[in-house]
Amino acid sequence: MMTALLAVRNALFNENHNLWAVNTEREYHEVVHTKDKKDEEKALRATEAAFSRAFLKLDPRAFGAAWGLVTGLSLTLITFIVFRNQPEGISDYLWLLGHYLPGYGVTWLGGLLGLLYGFAGGFLFGSGFAVLKNLGVTITIALVRRNAELRLLLKIINSQPVISSKE
Repeated sequence: MMTALLAVRNALFNENHNLWAVNTEREYHEVVHTKDKKDEEKALRATEAAFSRAFLKLDPRAFGAAWGLVTGLSLTLITFIVFRNQPEGISDYLWLLGHYLPGYGVTWLGGLLGLLYGFAGGFLFGSGFAVLKNLGVTITIALVRRNAELRLLLKIINSQPVISSKE
């Protein structure tokens, strides 16, 4: 962006800004060539920090609790609405949940049991999803890192002179 602004100033106001000198500091470059071991370790820690900020992990307990609350409250609310209004057809289908959730029914007590069952089911789903998502992120980061290391290794190998055995 700064390069474009300086280029426009050069063209419109006949200023003489060196466009090749914009953002030439080390912090703007993706690849940092260092010879000091401390600098390499510092760059590695900075890369790890950038990856952890870019690919945030989900807390399985918090994500599970959120899913559990939403699922439990939704089931309870639906049960109470159906119990109070008794619409035709819907209550017949809602009673079928009693086959899967022991003790559940379209009653006040069934609504409270629905809260517990919904929370338990939502918690298991949410925490399982968070664990699988975190595993996927970890595998993706490992593959990206391995691919980058392999490319760097191939670049180093290809840049070294080849010694011929015919000499």
